[in-house]
Amino acid sequence: MASSTQAIISPGGSSISSDIPGFISINSSFLPQGTEAQQQQYQDYSISLVYNVTQGYITSSSPDIDRNSTTSADNVSKNVMVPSLMFLFGVFGNILALIILTVKPSKDSKSTAFYHLVKALVCMDLFGIVATSPVTIIVYLNDGIMKTGGTALCHYFSFLLMLAGNATVFTVLVMAGERFMVSKYPFQYSRFVRPMVVNLTVGLVWGYSTLIALLPVLGVGQNKSHWPYTWCFFDYRSTDIGGQILSYFYAISGLLAILITIALNLTVIRHLWSMRKNRLRATFRSSSKSFPGQEGNSGGSGPDSELRMVVFLMAIIIVFTVCYAPLMIALMEH
Repeated sequence: MASSTQAIISPGGSSISSDIPGFISINSSFLPQGTEAQQQQYQDYSISLVYNVTQGYITSSSPDIDRNSTTSADNVSKNVMVPSLMFLFGVFGNILALIILTVKPSKDSKSTAFYHLVKALVCMDLFGIVATSPVTIIVYLNDGIMKTGGTALCHYFSFLLMLAGNATVFTVLVMAGERFMVSKYPFQYSRFVRPMVVNLTVGLVWGYSTLIALLPVLGVGQNKSHWPYTWCFFDYRSTDIGGQILSYFYAISGLLAILITIALNLTVIRHLWSMRKNRLRATFRSSSKSFPGQEGNSGGSGPDSELRMVVFLMAIIIVFTVCYAPLMIALMEH
């Protein structure tokens, strides 16, 4: 890194001039202000990275970008290229998923509600990408979200991130509950689960998520731009009562939803795996007693369907454990 005077952003937001060459260097890490500011920057970056990976939104750039230096046209084009490509891939992937779910829906009546919830999840993700990614590209070009649209744009961006994050977590929780009812209480499921009930549940999830996302706008906590100032989220480091209530409420409710989802999915996986072993055992016995040429007629696609469901539920558990749970814990720690 070239030797030059660089600005260190203090926790209060003021700039402290440093003549030490290379802010992101070992020498500069001995400065108290730089160390604390650097830690906050990497915390902001790690939280934004969760939304990049799980939601498909580009909210920040690499943590070693010096936003106080003059940015060349090549660097700007490289920065804009990343969110642009992720926007295209995100839109294409979600539209493709919607086409597959619509053109080839499951013929199993017990899977109808589940795939309807999957479509709701895809629609929310597609809405979030379309609503935020173009803004992010403009923010990259203007070097900062507050410089681009001020407080109004900051509220807009934070609202969408909170809405999409909560809607994703709670929709997946409803999906886990639906699978649990199918496997454990099939009779009650067939009586009470109807398309209207599923639509009402999705509406309640989205309404609840919208209410939580509006809390900072209504005065419970506040939204602010986070490093590197290309995205906004509620102030999870706030020391006032409203900010702390929002941070703990957001984190604890999300963490509880994740833990319940994992517990339900593990129960369903155990049940499905037991069904698969019993069905394969029965298929093997029936095929051994059948006449030549009749092997494999019984058993059908049941075991394959169960295996696909187990893989899908395991993928949900892994994503939530690796991505969402650390995010909620990090929010509580701050």
